[in-house]
Amino acid sequence: MERDPNRARAVLREITEEIEEVPAADGKCLEAKVGLNEPALRKAAGSSQIIVVAGAGFEPATFGL
Repeated sequence: MERDPNRARAVLREITEEIEEVPAADGKCLEAKVGLNEPALRKAAGSSQIIVVAGAGFEPATFGL
């Protein structure tokens, strides 16, 4: 993404089908539900195996597990 931000944006547009914003359970912020276009994601990844991981702030922390 740092090397070619325009290409990164284009790939994100290709692999994302829809983004739905919904209120979080605590009512203090919004959560995003992202639908992915799996064939486009596989093409962009250049692999048949894809692992998607949310970054910090996208899901509750699970300390102690």
